[in-house]
Amino acid sequence: MKRTLALVIVALLAVSAGCLSLANAGDEGDGVAQLFGDEKQSNVTYDWETDTDATITIGADTYRSVYKLDTTTIELYYRGEIDRRQPVSVEAVRYRYSNGTVIDDHPKLTTESNDDVTTITVPEANGTVAFQARSHRKEFIAPVYLGREKPSYEVILPPDTDVSIPVVSSVHPQGATTTTENGRVHIRWDEVTTNSIAIKWYLTRDLYIFAGILGAVIVVGSIGMAYYVITLRKLREQREQMEVESIE
Repeated sequence: MKRTLALVIVALLAVSAGCLSLANAGDEGDGVAQLFGDEKQSNVTYDWETDTDATITIGADTYRSVYKLDTTTIELYYRGEIDRRQPVSVEAVRYRYSNGTVIDDHPKLTTESNDDVTTITVPEANGTVAFQARSHRKEFIAPVYLGREKPSYEVILPPDTDVSIPVVSSVHPQGATTTTENGRVHIRWDEVTTNSIAIKWYLTRDLYIFAGILGAVIVVGSIGMAYYVITLRKLREQREQMEVESIE
């Protein structure tokens, strides 16, 4: 009985750990092209009409970012081992002028990387830059690249994922509003005052697996407890009987 209970608990812990790490979940057909070749890059589209300073749309293994700039450069990086800055590898870089014209090939639209950062330089300030990058982590974590004070952010999760249960998900910083549009969760901050954002989410279908295993643990645990109580009762009765016989 104890061995069965232990196996069920191990399974529960494995599933819960999996839920905590499902950051790259989603269908490959959600409109986010993978980083393979120029043809894939040319098929990438961006939501230029977003009303936030930064919009990040996460897919199966890539994400698309759209940033409204007030400068002509943006530096992209992530924290690697020992908290060391490492450059983000970007693809499908586009720039949109304030008049709505979008370019992807221009002498003043450049991308350069060194050991620390990737720097995208655009023709003019007050435009919008967009790029695609591969998500290497099992959660989405990114510095707040925009230099303006308290920028607004929106992160769109992959389809069939959620962050509504704190035990298996998290959203940082606090104060975000969460809505569901067209089957995808949108997380929005009107003002971001921290240096980074971080999100962990789970696949909604995993909740059923989690609930099933949790139910099994409760059932097996109840049976084990009942077995333990019955055994103690029998031992107590046997001891009382032996005491009575010794007196006689």
